[in-house]
Amino acid sequence: MSPIDKPQAQTFDSTEPLKDWQLRFLERNQLPATYWAKAVVDYGPLVTSLARRMVKEDKPWLLGINGCQGSGKSTLADFLRSIMVHKHQLSTVVLSLDDFYLTQKQRSALAQTHHPLLARRGVPGTHDIDLALTTLSKLTRMSLATGTVSIPRFDKLHDDRHSNDQLIQTPPRLIIFEGWCMGATPQTAQQLIEPINALEEDLDSDGIWRSYVNAKLAGEYQRLFAQVDEWAMLQAPSFDCVFQWRLEQEKKLIRAHNLLNETAPAVTMSELDVRDFVAYFQRITEHCLATLPPHIDHLYLLNQHRDIQSYQQNDINLSAHNEAH
Repeated sequence: MSPIDKPQAQTFDSTEPLKDWQLRFLERNQLPATYWAKAVVDYGPLVTSLARRMVKEDKPWLLGINGCQGSGKSTLADFLRSIMVHKHQLSTVVLSLDDFYLTQKQRSALAQTHHPLLARRGVPGTHDIDLALTTLSKLTRMSLATGTVSIPRFDKLHDDRHSNDQLIQTPPRLIIFEGWCMGATPQTAQQLIEPINALEEDLDSDGIWRSYVNAKLAGEYQRLFAQVDEWAMLQAPSFDCVFQWRLEQEKKLIRAHNLLNETAPAVTMSELDVRDFVAYFQRITEHCLATLPPHIDHLYLLNQHRDIQSYQQNDINLSAHNEAH
């Protein structure tokens, strides 16, 4: 897979005023107007690949997006959805692995029966993968005659599922599924022995938690990842960036919450809380950074400021790679 230092330029007149749907995207994601022109260039090859796929395929196409916390996965997914719907007239649905987190009550039960660290959302084992697979199945089989499909939404600032699902009424041609551990493969028993940070050393000294997480990743999560047709990855330069990126994400969530004027208090995280939180993700994030890039169709290498430094494209079947593991 050879690197392309600068993605192929796409046709875009930067002097032309942005349309309403483009402005709505920027507002939703709290982005400056300059973002749009840059994204059109950066993600142009991916958009072109997807549009060509849609011409050939007679079933919904599933794009999986991997990237560590705060890398820009949800922004990329929303950008792609906006482009595909408004420019290519292709109905698109975005799913996030985060929206399939178990409820607070379910995670509390896991913490009591398996390990206390499972009370905190995030790692494999804290998602409802059966619900994710069922939702995907309904979307791929959806027709105008079958009616609506419900998609769960998770409220991170209240650490629980929203009471109201999102209703999809139009059968999708493209489904985008983003998540921090999408495509991840399990580690070997030998790799699990040594703790990699203070969290594992102090709170999982016997390895029960990380072994449980790894077993879940090796099982039901691989069934989910096998559904993906094409993969993209936002590759961080290292795990060291994750704390700062996740901290920025937390501040962004708080601003969005305040704009909605919600009466329910938000469960916000301090800088120390965020540092503790990202420790839960370190093992699998570093494993993804080390193992996934050679198996990704569209690989974007980011710098510490999340700017795209290089882009690599290839036709890889990651699902077959995952099945081999």
